[in-house]
Parts: sequence; C-alpha cells; structure tokens
Amino acid sequence: MRVVRLDSFIDSIRWTFREWHAGFPVPTDLDGWTDLDSDEDYSRRLLEAYHAWRFLGPFFASRGYMPYVSRPEHTLLDLFPAPSQQDSKDTTEPMFPFARRGYTSDDDARFDFTSLRVWPARDKAGRDVVIKLISGPEPSMELRIFQWLNRPEARSDPRNISIPVLDHISYNGLQFIVMPRWDLAFEHPFYTVAELMHAIDSLLEGVDFLHENRIAHCDLLVQNTGLNITIGPETGGGRYVRDPAVAMYTIIDFGASFMYPRDIALEEAVPLALSKNGDENPFDVDARHLGNLFSRWIKPAKLLVPGIHPILQDMMIKSPGKCITVRQALERFREFRSSLSPAQLECEIPQSRRR
Repeated sequence: MRVVRLDSFIDSIRWTFREWHAGFPVPTDLDGWTDLDSDEDYSRRLLEAYHAWRFLGPFFASRGYMPYVSRPEHTLLDLFPAPSQQDSKDTTEPMFPFARRGYTSDDDARFDFTSLRVWPARDKAGRDVVIKLISGPEPSMELRIFQWLNRPEARSDPRNISIPVLDHISYNGLQFIVMPRWDLAFEHPFYTVAELMHAIDSLLEGVDFLHENRIAHCDLLVQNTGLNITIGPETGGGRYVRDPAVAMYTIIDFGASFMYPRDIALEEAVPLALSKNGDENPFDVDARHLGNLFSRWIKPAKLLVPGIHPILQDMMIKSPGKCITVRQALERFREFRSSLSPAQLECEIPQSRRR
C-alpha cells in the first residue's frame, strides 16, 4: 500500500487510509498535475485535478484554509466560498497583502477553476486566498524562486512585486503555498492615462528587479499578473479599481521561470531546461512579453500617448540581442512619462475594454 507521509504519524495513518479508500486520487508528483497538449487530454486532466483538490479539502481545512466548492446551479468549475463560510468574510477592509474587496455578496466571489495547480480558499479570518502547488518531492525551480523572493531582505525592497507567500503546506512530498487572492491585472478597464502609466511602471520596475537578481519569468502573460482587488464579474468597481493611490500590481506565477547565478551577464543567458520559448534568451523573452502585453492594452489610448510606441516596439524585436532590456525600457518609459502634463495624465481613455 502507498503510504501518505505527513508530519504527524496519526495524520499519516488517517490520510493513507482515506487515499486507499478513495483509490489514491492525489498524484504524487508534478507530472500528474500538468496540462496536456490536446483539449481532450486537458479536460480529462483538469477533471482529475478537480477531484484531487476536492479530496484534499479537509486536509487544507485542518490547516486553517477552507477551500471553495462548486454549486449545483453552476458548472463544476465555477467555485464559490463553502456554505459553512457563506458571507463569513472579514467585515473590515483587508490590509496588504490581501486584496481590496470589491464585492458585497459571496455570490460574486466566483473563481474559475482552469489551472490544475491552483485552488481558492478562505482563511480563518474570512480573507480570500489561493493555494498553489509549486513542487513535488524534488524541489522545483519555482519553489526555489519563491523562497528567495520571500526572504526578509528581498521583501524589504519595494521593487519586489511578486505575490507574497502567506504559508507553506506539505502533503506527502507535494509542496503548496498560500497566497492572497488578487484579480488578474488586466481584466478591468483603464479610465485615465495616469492609471495606465502606473500599471506599466509597476510591472516594468517589478520585472527589472527580477532581472537584477537574475530571475527570468519567461511567461509574462495576462494570466500571470495581478491587481490588489477582488471583484465579482458583474460588480464593475469603477475608477476606484485602478486609482494609482491604492492600486498595486503583482506577478503571480513562476512555474516557467529560471534563476541564474548573480554574476551571469543578461545577454549570455540560455534556457536552463526545455522551454516553450525555444532557445531564445529568457530575459529577452520577458522584455518581448511585456512589450506585447502593454501594446495590447494601450491600443485604446494610442492617440493620447503616441510617444510610448517606439519603446514598446524596441521591446518586441525578436532578433537575438536586438531588443532593449527591461531596465532600458523602464528608463525610457520614465523619461517619456515625465514629459506628460497633468492634463495629459488625466485624459480619459475611450473604449478601454477593447483589446
């Protein structure tokens, strides 16, 4: 019989029996929690992961985190706070690192289960969090990177905008982290040029910090950036959502990332493992991904800030060694932003939801 190894001997016996009785539904390494290529295989693997997370629900609850659950009137993959925690959210405004709450009812706290390794929950104080599987028994690169980014020295640097880790949980060699739940950074509209400039500056500075410390993200897509608010799909939120006085941005996933020795030159870096970006320099990949991301979201404001386009174009050059570094992009961007008048910054962005 496969033994479930936990810190407590009694827990090991209990969860070994539970797994045996359920047919051992929890994959023991990361391969079993990894997306497959075809849609059919992905759907099957997603359903397997769903049942594994549901099986582990009591385990996480015993650690102080009550996982979200499905509702009969919704699809299986629409997750909501558990009935035992309905409207149990903290009644005070959450403080950093927790997101601002933009919803009033738990009916609007829906979370779409689309990533095999991520599941939402609430802590004992009623605050929304996310549990993420980041490593199997053999320490992963993502685990090493999160450990480095959450050292006190790294956290004390305001440029470190990686999502804070609240807790570590181990189950039979699987390593999970608990993070505050934030919305995706680009799923809400920008209303003014100042809001858009704030988002670009924050993410450029955050990625520059990673590069300075020789961490290449390699997957800077919309779904891997966050904004410190949680809003229901029908709530909206208005201008409060991206107010530069309170809006904060984050990077939430390092599953495809690499960490290099500090003395390596950025232009000499090569992928440390098989990568979907091929053999392209990982730091160039980050610059290109950011350029593409910003270009997509700046379209509604293109007539208001035409001077930013040469910067983005130079970030997106794919020829080896030709694109500018993220630091160069940050310096040029800040020079451009400083040239904008207060009136220009407060210009409203038309049709800001179009991408």
